[in-house]
Amino acid sequence: VGSTSLELSMWTGVLSGFSRTFRSVNASSSVKSPSISPVPVSMGELIRRSGGREKVSAVFIASDVQAMGAMQEAAELGVRIPEDLAVVSFDDIELAQHVQLTTMRQPMHEMGSLALEKLLARMKDPAAPPTVTSFLPELIVRKSCGGDITPDLILPSLGRIELAPTGGESG
Repeated sequence: VGSTSLELSMWTGVLSGFSRTFRSVNASSSVKSPSISPVPVSMGELIRRSGGREKVSAVFIASDVQAMGAMQEAAELGVRIPEDLAVVSFDDIELAQHVQLTTMRQPMHEMGSLALEKLLARMKDPAAPPTVTSFLPELIVRKSCGGDITPDLILPSLGRIELAPTGGESG
């Protein structure tokens, strides 16, 4: 994950949301509370560390590219995906589908369109109050987490949340 407290806080929220959603979809599962490493570790190091009682059964990795590298390293160490280790990531780049990586899809087109709309509005009225927009991703379930789904199972996003700061806040 990241090394700053802001990054750590953000990923704590991401993992908490993922865990809560996973449990609501698979209520009979015995999913443990996710844990976060404040410093990045390699998949090999993670696998070696987890050889004891608290064996790691699933990982959430910050990007699809990193997840694909981790899956390759796991395979080189004899760890089977998803039988021994479930892998979930973030982005849903094109290659994610080819390696059957479960991932969170970001609404890239909508994000780009809104960014341009906000830029044009700011140029037209520089004094307008700023807004904050949070985009909610879609969970794309594929084989890397144990899903044997064809085509991909897509748990839809709830859209986006737009907030206008209150009082003297800026953003």
